[in-house]
Amino acid sequence: MIYLKKILFFLFRVFTKYNLTYGMFLVCLILTKRLSGKRKYRILVLSKSIFLDDVLEINKNSSELQFLLFPRLLISEIVKKYTHDFDLLNDSTYYPILNGTKEQKKIFILTNKLFILLKRYLKFDAIFAGNYVYVSQQEFFSSANQNNVPVIILYKEGIGASVKYSEEISKKMYKGKIFKANFIMFYNNAVREMLLKGNIPGLDFSKTEVVGMPRLDIYFNEKKIKEEDNFILLFSFDPNIKANRFVDDKNLIKDYIKLGEQFHFIFIKYCIENPNYKLVIKTKSDPGSKLFINDLLKKMSIKKLPENIKVISKGNPRELIYSARYVAGSLSTSLIESIILDKPIICPNFRNLIKIGRLGFFDDYPNSVNYINSIDELSDLMSGKKQLNMVDKISKKSILEPILYKTDGKSSIRVKNKIINIIKQNKNGIK
Repeated sequence: MIYLKKILFFLFRVFTKYNLTYGMFLVCLILTKRLSGKRKYRILVLSKSIFLDDVLEINKNSSELQFLLFPRLLISEIVKKYTHDFDLLNDSTYYPILNGTKEQKKIFILTNKLFILLKRYLKFDAIFAGNYVYVSQQEFFSSANQNNVPVIILYKEGIGASVKYSEEISKKMYKGKIFKANFIMFYNNAVREMLLKGNIPGLDFSKTEVVGMPRLDIYFNEKKIKEEDNFILLFSFDPNIKANRFVDDKNLIKDYIKLGEQFHFIFIKYCIENPNYKLVIKTKSDPGSKLFINDLLKKMSIKKLPENIKVISKGNPRELIYSARYVAGSLSTSLIESIILDKPIICPNFRNLIKIGRLGFFDDYPNSVNYINSIDELSDLMSGKKQLNMVDKISKKSILEPILYKTDGKSSIRVKNKIINIIKQNKNGIK
């Protein structure tokens, strides 16, 4: 199957090079996966990890929506064909570089030809995506607008918006971006406010709604916990990336990075010294995240990890969280999932370095999590020498609701209902 996909991607590039639209269409058709049998409304999903977890949960709770998982990365080949340096393009530079140019028109013309074929044969009623800014999607959305197909976004980013972004920071983050979708849904109010403060052309309050996080519905509706003693789950993060976002005083960036790396060192060293503990380090799947861990191990002069320590990038995080006795990380959605399941949370202590806004999800509830910066502090927690902080019911509700909007386990139903309403309004000509 992997080899088949490689062959098909290669063929798509060839077809794109020579403007063979029907060939491009056939490759897309072969690679588009249906999540269910025939249903009333068909939704073309621009599939991406994490967002796909939301889609799967919505699919599980809907008998009216048929989701078609579309290989969105293929459309990047059209953009690459008409740009001198594709790597220069990103979320913030696409329009400043291409808007109004003959290259953009050429990208649109070829994309639109492909879009029309896809619409004719797949007969989808709407497009569903996890973000509005990806380079490959911009002219695809323009084609949807021109062909009267609503584009609906469930914004999978910005879960850390409980950190108080200023209006100035929001404007800087969203500079150069344009909103071409018809509607956008958010996990919480903070994320919505963050984007609205960015004054993004094409986006206004009437096109937004807060719905919660569908992929977490399962935690409220199906709590099956099989916990392993002495199992520590560490969600890896790259402090080099987070530092620029959260550290206001640039003189403290090096200290932030050092503490972030030290946080990883602590768990690795502890579990090397205590082989009765199992440590799983879960990284993101991108090459940079894997490289960060590899570089850390080199700094520790570790050529091979012992059997009780594993580094993984794939796998279902939910299953890992269910199994773990302790969960560690920083500003990760996985920590929210862990709080729902009443897991002990361990975080790095950046309190002396963060000068603006909030440190993270638990800043107002320091007794609900455990902050550490040394192996001695971790040892004290594991041995019981220091009391392990756990979230109480009142704090749990106060932490979760600003992030998840509601803790009723019905986010997927809210999204499903909104998608159906938008499709119906579009068919009836209601704007």
